[in-house]
Amino acid sequence: MSQVRDLRVRPDLRYLASGWSTLVTDVLGRITGGGSHGFFVDNTRLISRERITVNGRDPLPFNTATVDGHAQLSYAELVEGENLPSRAIYLTVERFLGDGLRTRLALHSWAVEPYHAEIRVALAADFADTKEAEGGQRQQHADVIEKWDADAAELHLVYAHPDLDRAVVVRAETAGRIRY
Repeated sequence: MSQVRDLRVRPDLRYLASGWSTLVTDVLGRITGGGSHGFFVDNTRLISRERITVNGRDPLPFNTATVDGHAQLSYAELVEGENLPSRAIYLTVERFLGDGLRTRLALHSWAVEPYHAEIRVALAADFADTKEAEGGQRQQHADVIEKWDADAAELHLVYAHPDLDRAVVVRAETAGRIRY
């Protein structure tokens, strides 16, 4: 029988893994920028924070489930002053982990009147390795350069460290209008 050492139970975190990709969120599926939260590939955190707002408000998350270890489904309510089921608006956040991370956002409403919304996603990248993210102590520092490609609807985040070649591309796919 082999011994397990330094095992830590982390009831405040949810983990997804697929190959060399790992996603760490809080129990409600959020990447808050705290501690070891984030999207990691090859032990480097590519996305360190994600904030989703709808019409300028933070959704109120109430449930998150992990599906087969590589997918996650989260539910949030949009508090607009009316909480009757026939008028309430809900946000689902579906995450799928593979060679990359795919996040699908959807609004759900059972109201008679159509609901128009502006969804905003604010991202941050720090390119910390797993030890730096876990311990909170950076071994190296550099700026992260943001480049928006409007034609491709892609945000390029490039780590400007002279000795490291790290970058991530975030692509938005929607039938709606995209602004940066």
